Amino acid sequence: MIYLLILVLLLLVGVALFAMNKKVGDEPQLRNDYLELVDILSQGNQQARSEVQLFFDKNDDYFNQYEDDLLNRGIESSEDIPPVIVLVDALIRHDKVVYQDHAAEPGWALASLNKLSNAVLDKSEGYWELMEHYKSTKYGLGTFLDKEGYGPSIFQCVKSQGYRLLSIDEGSDSYALILVEEKDLPELIRLSQKAGVKISYLNK
Repeated sequence: MIYLLILVLLLLVGVALFAMNKKVGDEPQLRNDYLELVDILSQGNQQARSEVQLFFDKNDDYFNQYEDDLLNRGIESSEDIPPVIVLVDALIRHDKVVYQDHAAEPGWALASLNKLSNAVLDKSEGYWELMEHYKSTKYGLGTFLDKEGYGPSIFQCVKSQGYRLLSIDEGSDSYALILVEEKDLPELIRLSQKAGVKISYLNK
């Protein structure tokens, strides 16, 4: 009887140790989905890709390298890092996303999106109409993204130049705004669904 109890205890300890030592990198399909996703969102930026790859392959090394950024997000250990945060932070570091909270000045966000598009957006007449409206408004960015009837549509302005304005939902009250060419949209939707990454404003 006592040997049976010892065997059960050893099995429980083994299971616990396995769970503690299991890394995100043990999920190869999720790793591949995120690598494909960062490739399409960063236009093939190899440094952004290497950051996401480091997270999946060497979780602890990733935490040590970006500890300050993670602590600013309230993340205190390598086991607590959501993969979507790794994706967004990689895009932020390499200027592939416009990251703002709901109260941000909309004119600044629009200018940043124009920069992200390599000055494609300001070729639209609607861009300058939007910019004038944003200069005189008292509302923050969130009003124009989430509510209707507050002036010209930023989504229509972006769409008129062959892009879609979307946001990566990282589970915070900030917007991780991305521009995606219409031709790349089906692939983005496919990859984000596979990776379990929620993309906002697909219906705008």
